[in-house]
Amino acid sequence: MIATANPSATRVFFSAFDTLTYPVELHLSAQVTSRCPVTGRSIHLTVTPEQVLDLDPAEAQVSLIVDVAAGCCHNVREDVCNYGHFFASRETGKRLFNAEAKKSKSKKEGRGRMPYPSRETIAERLWGQLRCEQEDLCRPIVQQVTRGKPVAPAALRASLQVSQDELEQRLARLLPDVEFDRAGNIVGLGVTLVPTSHRFQLGGQVLYTWCAFDTVLLPPSLHVEAQVQSTCPVTGQPITFVATPEGVIRDLSPASGVMSLIVPAQRSDCSRATFCQQSLLFQSEQAAATFLADHPDVLLLSVEEAASVGRLVARICSLDAT
Repeated sequence: MIATANPSATRVFFSAFDTLTYPVELHLSAQVTSRCPVTGRSIHLTVTPEQVLDLDPAEAQVSLIVDVAAGCCHNVREDVCNYGHFFASRETGKRLFNAEAKKSKSKKEGRGRMPYPSRETIAERLWGQLRCEQEDLCRPIVQQVTRGKPVAPAALRASLQVSQDELEQRLARLLPDVEFDRAGNIVGLGVTLVPTSHRFQLGGQVLYTWCAFDTVLLPPSLHVEAQVQSTCPVTGQPITFVATPEGVIRDLSPASGVMSLIVPAQRSDCSRATFCQQSLLFQSEQAAATFLADHPDVLLLSVEEAASVGRLVARICSLDAT
Protein backbone atom coordinates (compact mmCIF):
# COMPACT_ATOMS: atom_id res chain seq x y z
CA MET A 1 0.00 0.00 0.00
CA ILE A 2 1.38 3.37 -1.03
CA ALA A 3 0.60 6.69 0.67
CA THR A 4 1.17 10.26 -0.50
CA ALA A 5 0.73 13.43 1.49
CA ASN A 6 0.77 17.16 0.94
CA PRO A 7 0.66 19.65 3.81
CA SER A 8 -3.12 19.29 4.16
CA ALA A 9 -4.03 15.73 3.21
CA THR A 10 -2.96 12.11 3.11
CA ARG A 11 -4.10 9.74 0.38
CA VAL A 12 -3.58 6.03 -0.23
CA PHE A 13 -3.09 4.61 -3.74
CA PHE A 14 -3.27 1.11 -5.14
CA SER A 15 -0.40 1.51 -7.59
CA ALA A 16 3.05 3.11 -7.40
CA PHE A 17 2.45 4.73 -10.79
CA ASP A 18 -0.59 6.57 -9.41
CA THR A 19 1.63 8.39 -6.92
CA LEU A 20 3.70 9.75 -9.82
CA THR A 21 0.79 10.87 -12.00
CA TYR A 22 -1.41 12.35 -9.26
CA PRO A 23 0.83 15.41 -8.57
CA VAL A 24 1.13 16.12 -12.31
CA GLU A 25 -2.62 15.96 -12.87
CA LEU A 26 -3.45 18.20 -9.89
CA HIS A 27 -0.41 20.49 -10.14
CA LEU A 28 0.86 19.94 -6.61
CA SER A 29 3.87 18.50 -4.78
CA ALA A 30 3.58 15.33 -2.69
CA GLN A 31 5.66 13.39 -0.21
CA VAL A 32 5.50 9.69 -1.10
CA THR A 33 6.25 6.76 1.18
CA SER A 34 6.12 3.16 0.03
CA ARG A 35 7.67 -0.18 0.92
CA CYS A 36 9.61 -2.63 -1.22
CA PRO A 37 7.51 -5.84 -1.32
CA VAL A 38 10.69 -7.96 -1.46
CA THR A 39 12.97 -6.46 1.20
CA GLY A 40 10.43 -4.50 3.27
CA ARG A 41 12.66 -1.43 2.97
CA SER A 42 10.93 1.95 3.09
CA ILE A 43 11.16 4.12 -0.02
CA HIS A 44 10.73 7.90 0.15
CA LEU A 45 10.54 10.56 -2.54
CA THR A 46 9.06 13.95 -3.34
CA VAL A 47 7.01 14.23 -6.53
CA THR A 48 6.38 17.62 -8.11
CA PRO A 49 4.50 18.38 -11.33
CA GLU A 50 7.91 18.62 -13.05
CA GLN A 51 10.21 16.05 -11.45
CA VAL A 52 11.08 13.56 -8.72
CA LEU A 53 13.28 14.79 -5.86
CA ASP A 54 15.01 13.31 -2.80
CA LEU A 55 14.66 9.67 -3.87
CA ASP A 56 15.79 7.35 -1.06
CA PRO A 57 17.28 4.90 -1.81
CA ALA A 58 18.65 6.51 -4.96
CA GLU A 59 18.60 3.18 -6.85
CA ALA A 60 14.88 2.60 -6.25
CA GLN A 61 12.80 1.51 -9.24
CA VAL A 62 9.10 1.46 -10.12
CA SER A 63 7.32 -1.32 -12.02
CA LEU A 64 4.50 -0.75 -14.50
CA ILE A 65 2.49 -2.86 -16.91
CA VAL A 66 1.92 -0.93 -20.13
CA ASP A 67 0.90 -3.52 -22.72
CA VAL A 68 -2.54 -4.70 -21.67
CA ALA A 69 -4.10 -6.65 -24.50
CA ALA A 70 -7.74 -5.92 -25.28
CA GLY A 71 -10.02 -8.13 -23.23
CA CYS A 72 -7.36 -9.38 -20.81
CA CYS A 73 -7.75 -6.64 -18.20
CA HIS A 74 -10.80 -7.97 -16.36
CA ASN A 75 -10.21 -5.82 -13.29
CA VAL A 76 -7.89 -2.81 -13.47
CA ARG A 77 -6.99 -3.00 -9.81
CA GLU A 78 -6.22 -6.71 -9.90
CA ASP A 79 -4.66 -6.95 -13.36
CA VAL A 80 -2.75 -3.64 -13.49
CA CYS A 81 -2.16 -2.47 -9.92
CA ASN A 82 -0.74 -5.90 -8.96
CA TYR A 83 2.28 -4.95 -11.06
CA GLY A 84 2.74 -1.35 -9.91
CA HIS A 85 5.31 -1.33 -7.08
CA PHE A 86 8.30 0.60 -5.83
CA PHE A 87 11.40 -1.58 -5.38
CA ALA A 88 14.57 -0.86 -3.44
CA SER A 89 16.57 -1.68 -6.59
CA ARG A 90 16.24 -3.17 -10.07
CA GLU A 91 17.52 -6.53 -8.81
CA THR A 92 14.85 -6.83 -6.10
CA GLY A 93 12.17 -6.13 -8.71
CA LYS A 94 13.53 -8.88 -10.94
CA ARG A 95 13.51 -11.31 -8.03
CA LEU A 96 9.84 -10.74 -7.32
CA PHE A 97 8.55 -10.88 -10.88
CA ASN A 98 10.68 -13.87 -11.86
CA ALA A 99 9.35 -15.79 -8.86
CA GLU A 100 5.80 -14.60 -9.52
CA ALA A 101 5.94 -15.72 -13.14
CA LYS A 102 6.94 -19.24 -12.08
CA LYS A 103 4.24 -19.46 -9.40
CA SER A 104 1.54 -18.07 -11.68
CA LYS A 105 2.35 -20.60 -14.38
CA SER A 106 2.28 -23.46 -11.90
CA LYS A 107 -1.01 -22.40 -10.33
CA LYS A 108 -2.70 -21.75 -13.66
CA GLU A 109 -1.71 -25.20 -14.94
CA GLY A 110 -2.56 -26.95 -11.69
CA ARG A 111 -5.84 -25.26 -10.81
CA GLY A 112 -7.18 -23.85 -14.05
CA ARG A 113 -7.85 -20.47 -12.40
CA MET A 114 -6.58 -16.97 -13.07
CA PRO A 115 -2.97 -16.53 -11.85
CA TYR A 116 -2.73 -15.22 -8.31
CA PRO A 117 -0.70 -12.21 -7.17
CA SER A 118 2.55 -13.02 -5.40
CA ARG A 119 2.47 -13.70 -1.67
CA GLU A 120 4.32 -10.41 -1.15
CA THR A 121 1.64 -8.53 -3.06
CA ILE A 122 -1.16 -10.29 -1.17
CA ALA A 123 0.50 -9.49 2.15
CA GLU A 124 1.01 -5.83 1.26
CA ARG A 125 -2.64 -5.40 0.33
CA LEU A 126 -3.93 -7.30 3.34
CA TRP A 127 -1.82 -5.16 5.63
CA GLY A 128 -3.18 -2.00 4.08
CA GLN A 129 -6.80 -3.08 4.46
CA LEU A 130 -6.76 -5.13 7.68
CA ARG A 131 -4.42 -3.18 9.95
CA CYS A 132 -6.00 -1.53 12.94
CA GLU A 133 -5.87 2.25 12.71
CA GLN A 134 -6.01 2.44 16.53
CA GLU A 135 -3.08 0.21 17.40
CA ASP A 136 -2.88 1.43 21.00
CA LEU A 137 -6.48 0.27 21.45
CA CYS A 138 -6.46 -2.95 19.44
CA ARG A 139 -3.24 -4.47 20.76
CA PRO A 140 -4.14 -4.52 24.48
CA ILE A 141 -7.54 -5.97 23.63
CA VAL A 142 -6.00 -8.80 21.60
CA GLN A 143 -3.30 -9.44 24.21
CA GLN A 144 -5.83 -9.67 27.03
CA VAL A 145 -8.18 -11.95 25.10
CA THR A 146 -5.30 -14.28 24.20
CA ARG A 147 -4.75 -14.69 27.95
CA GLY A 148 -8.27 -16.08 28.08
CA LYS A 149 -9.76 -13.08 29.86
CA PRO A 150 -12.45 -10.59 28.83
CA VAL A 151 -11.45 -6.93 28.69
CA ALA A 152 -13.35 -4.71 31.12
CA PRO A 153 -13.97 -1.22 29.67
CA ALA A 154 -12.96 0.33 32.99
CA ALA A 155 -9.55 -1.36 32.89
CA LEU A 156 -9.08 -0.39 29.25
CA ARG A 157 -10.03 3.20 30.01
CA ALA A 158 -7.50 3.34 32.85
CA SER A 159 -4.67 1.85 30.79
CA LEU A 160 -5.29 4.27 27.92
CA GLN A 161 -5.92 7.18 30.28
CA VAL A 162 -9.01 8.34 28.44
CA SER A 163 -12.51 9.34 29.55
CA GLN A 164 -15.54 7.10 29.28
CA ASP A 165 -16.90 9.19 26.41
CA GLU A 166 -13.62 9.04 24.50
CA LEU A 167 -13.34 5.28 24.97
CA GLU A 168 -16.88 4.77 23.71
CA GLN A 169 -16.18 6.95 20.68
CA ARG A 170 -13.01 5.01 19.87
CA LEU A 171 -14.71 1.64 20.30
CA ALA A 172 -17.54 2.83 18.07
CA ARG A 173 -15.02 3.33 15.27
CA LEU A 174 -14.09 -0.37 15.56
CA LEU A 175 -17.67 -1.60 15.41
CA PRO A 176 -18.98 -4.02 14.27
CA ASP A 177 -15.60 -5.71 14.62
CA VAL A 178 -15.63 -5.88 18.41
CA GLU A 179 -17.36 -8.67 20.31
CA PHE A 180 -18.96 -7.99 23.70
CA ASP A 181 -20.47 -10.25 26.36
CA ARG A 182 -23.71 -9.47 28.18
CA ALA A 183 -21.83 -7.59 30.90
CA GLY A 184 -20.35 -5.22 28.30
CA ASN A 185 -16.84 -6.69 28.46
CA ILE A 186 -14.87 -7.15 25.24
CA VAL A 187 -14.41 -10.84 24.43
CA GLY A 188 -13.30 -10.80 20.80
CA LEU A 189 -11.33 -8.88 18.18
CA GLY A 190 -10.05 -11.37 15.59
CA VAL A 191 -9.30 -13.79 18.43
CA THR A 192 -12.28 -14.53 20.66
CA LEU A 193 -13.47 -16.35 23.78
CA VAL A 194 -16.70 -17.26 21.97
CA PRO A 195 -16.58 -20.65 20.17
CA THR A 196 -16.26 -20.60 16.38
CA SER A 197 -15.29 -23.27 13.86
CA HIS A 198 -11.61 -22.29 14.27
CA ARG A 199 -10.17 -23.48 17.58
CA PHE A 200 -6.93 -21.75 18.52
CA GLN A 201 -5.04 -23.14 21.51
CA LEU A 202 -2.14 -21.30 23.15
CA GLY A 203 -0.51 -23.62 25.67
CA GLY A 204 -3.41 -24.79 27.79
CA GLN A 205 -5.61 -21.83 26.89
CA VAL A 206 -8.41 -22.68 24.44
CA LEU A 207 -9.44 -19.73 22.29
CA TYR A 208 -11.07 -19.27 18.89
CA THR A 209 -10.58 -17.05 15.85
CA TRP A 210 -13.07 -15.35 13.59
CA CYS A 211 -11.55 -16.61 10.37
CA ALA A 212 -9.06 -19.19 9.11
CA PHE A 213 -6.46 -16.58 8.20
CA ASP A 214 -6.33 -15.37 11.82
CA THR A 215 -4.94 -18.79 12.79
CA VAL A 216 -1.78 -18.15 10.75
CA LEU A 217 -1.60 -14.37 11.24
CA LEU A 218 -1.73 -14.26 15.04
CA PRO A 219 1.23 -16.56 15.86
CA PRO A 220 3.86 -14.39 14.08
CA SER A 221 2.09 -11.20 15.18
CA LEU A 222 2.07 -12.18 18.87
CA HIS A 223 5.22 -14.36 18.80
CA VAL A 224 3.37 -17.43 20.02
CA GLU A 225 2.89 -21.03 18.90
CA ALA A 226 -0.68 -22.24 18.45
CA GLN A 227 -2.41 -25.57 17.98
CA VAL A 228 -5.20 -25.10 15.46
CA GLN A 229 -8.25 -27.22 14.80
CA SER A 230 -10.88 -26.30 12.23
CA THR A 231 -13.51 -28.13 10.21
CA CYS A 232 -13.94 -28.36 6.46
CA PRO A 233 -17.35 -26.76 5.76
CA VAL A 234 -17.93 -29.19 2.86
CA THR A 235 -16.89 -32.61 4.19
CA GLY A 236 -16.93 -32.02 7.95
CA GLN A 237 -13.36 -33.34 8.10
CA PRO A 238 -11.29 -31.95 11.01
CA ILE A 239 -8.19 -30.03 9.93
CA THR A 240 -5.39 -29.67 12.46
CA PHE A 241 -1.91 -28.16 12.48
CA VAL A 242 0.59 -26.24 14.58
CA ALA A 243 1.31 -22.63 13.58
CA THR A 244 4.65 -21.23 14.77
CA PRO A 245 5.84 -17.65 15.38
CA GLU A 246 8.17 -18.07 12.37
CA GLY A 247 5.25 -18.66 10.00
CA VAL A 248 5.96 -22.38 9.71
CA ILE A 249 3.22 -25.03 9.66
CA ARG A 250 3.84 -28.37 11.40
CA ASP A 251 1.83 -31.58 11.63
CA LEU A 252 -0.80 -30.57 9.05
CA SER A 253 -3.57 -33.17 8.88
CA PRO A 254 -4.77 -33.92 6.32
CA ALA A 255 -1.70 -32.89 4.34
CA SER A 256 -3.97 -31.82 1.45
CA GLY A 257 -5.57 -29.04 3.55
CA VAL A 258 -5.99 -25.63 1.88
CA MET A 259 -7.18 -22.19 2.94
CA SER A 260 -9.41 -19.74 1.10
CA LEU A 261 -8.62 -16.04 1.34
CA ILE A 262 -9.93 -12.84 -0.17
CA VAL A 263 -7.98 -9.62 -0.62
CA PRO A 264 -10.52 -6.88 0.22
CA ALA A 265 -11.00 -4.26 -2.47
CA GLN A 266 -11.60 -1.57 0.16
CA ARG A 267 -11.53 -1.21 3.92
CA SER A 268 -15.32 -1.50 4.22
CA ASP A 269 -14.97 -5.07 2.92
CA CYS A 270 -12.82 -6.03 5.92
CA SER A 271 -15.62 -6.77 8.35
CA ARG A 272 -16.13 -10.13 9.96
CA ALA A 273 -19.29 -10.65 7.92
CA THR A 274 -17.46 -10.25 4.60
CA PHE A 275 -13.78 -11.14 5.03
CA CYS A 276 -14.09 -13.94 7.58
CA GLN A 277 -16.96 -15.68 5.82
CA GLN A 278 -14.64 -16.22 2.87
CA SER A 279 -11.55 -17.29 4.81
CA LEU A 280 -12.04 -20.98 5.53
CA LEU A 281 -10.06 -24.21 5.79
CA PHE A 282 -10.90 -27.06 3.41
CA GLN A 283 -9.88 -30.71 3.41
CA SER A 284 -8.52 -30.41 -0.14
CA GLU A 285 -8.70 -28.40 -3.34
CA GLN A 286 -11.41 -30.77 -4.54
CA ALA A 287 -13.50 -30.06 -1.44
CA ALA A 288 -13.11 -26.31 -2.05
CA ALA A 289 -14.13 -26.49 -5.73
CA THR A 290 -17.82 -25.68 -5.21
CA PHE A 291 -17.00 -22.77 -2.88
CA LEU A 292 -14.56 -21.35 -5.41
CA ALA A 293 -17.12 -21.60 -8.20
CA ASP A 294 -19.52 -19.49 -6.14
CA HIS A 295 -16.81 -17.06 -4.99
CA PRO A 296 -14.64 -16.27 -8.05
CA ASP A 297 -12.65 -13.55 -6.25
CA VAL A 298 -11.40 -15.92 -3.57
CA LEU A 299 -7.80 -17.15 -3.60
CA LEU A 300 -7.04 -20.74 -2.64
CA LEU A 301 -3.67 -21.27 -0.95
CA SER A 302 -2.00 -24.19 0.67
CA VAL A 303 -1.92 -23.82 4.45
CA GLU A 304 1.85 -23.32 4.18
CA GLU A 305 1.39 -20.52 1.62
CA ALA A 306 -1.23 -18.86 3.81
CA ALA A 307 1.13 -19.03 6.80
CA SER A 308 3.84 -17.39 4.69
CA VAL A 309 1.43 -14.54 3.86
CA GLY A 310 0.56 -14.24 7.55
CA ARG A 311 4.24 -13.96 8.43
CA LEU A 312 4.76 -11.26 5.79
CA VAL A 313 1.76 -9.26 7.02
CA ALA A 314 3.04 -9.49 10.61
CA ARG A 315 6.49 -8.36 9.45
CA ILE A 316 5.11 -5.34 7.61
CA CYS A 317 3.06 -4.41 10.68
CA SER A 318 6.13 -4.60 12.92
CA LEU A 319 8.15 -2.46 10.50
CA ASP A 320 5.32 0.06 10.32
CA ALA A 321 5.25 0.31 14.12
CA THR A 322 8.97 1.21 14.33
